[in-house]
Amino acid sequence: MEKFELVAEMTKAVTAKKYALECKAEYHRYRENCRNTRRGLGIHGLWVRLAWLNRRCARAWASQSV
Repeated sequence: MEKFELVAEMTKAVTAKKYALECKAEYHRYRENCRNTRRGLGIHGLWVRLAWLNRRCARAWASQSV
């Protein structure tokens, strides 16, 4: 592997880790919003959906950073 290929791979891993951490932080923020709303309200369902979408994104980015 040449030097620039190695640097590109390292940069890709760092970027993936950064995005994974951001998505995980958003997941926790949205889960907190879920806890602060009542079930049955439309907004509660939206917070749940946003939380799980961010969880899925965080897991996908984390798998790419390895």
